[in-house]
Parts: sequence; structure tokens; C-alpha cells
Amino acid sequence: MYWIITLLALAALGLGWSLDYFAEGSRSVEIASLLRIVPGVGLATLVAIVPIWRRCAPTPDFSSDRPQWLQISPWVSASLVFILLVVSAVTGYLGRAFSGGAAPE
Repeated sequence: MYWIITLLALAALGLGWSLDYFAEGSRSVEIASLLRIVPGVGLATLVAIVPIWRRCAPTPDFSSDRPQWLQISPWVSASLVFILLVVSAVTGYLGRAFSGGAAPE
């Protein structure tokens, strides 16, 4: 599941960067910006599902001889990634909502 999240995040990033190469106000910019929503919605869905999934299938316990910081660091890094993904999804939604971006007709 983490690889899917990574691929969706990279797809959204690539689509966002590609917007600079389209002519301002063209139809292709509208289509590309709408296509960028697809990985964002997928990311938001997976970010909501992962905590539930982690409750149902917890990670195995580390051996007791492993240093404490090595036991905590995977949890901290995964938590920071998910916090950043949530912030990214919320700011993307708010940016789209307040820029007057509606679906093209």
C-alpha cells in the first residue's frame, strides 16, 4: 500500500509540474489540472484507510536488543509522511475551491 501511495504522490507532483508547460488559459491546462485531482483523491482515500489497516494488521514487534530510537523512527517517519499528505490534500482542495476552479463544461 505504501508503494501505491508513493506512486500517486509522484503522479500528482509530476502533473503539477507539467502545468507550467501549457499555454496560460488553454483547454489543456484545465484538463491537466482536473487530471491532477485523480491522484489527490486516491491519496486522500488511502491516507484515510491506512490507519484502519494498521489497526487490523499491526507491525511485528522489534527484538528487545534493538535501540529504542530504531524502534521509534519508523513510526515517526510514517506519521510525518501521512501528516504531510493530509496537509497536501487539504491545501490542494482549498486552493481549487477558492481559485474558482470548476469542472469544465
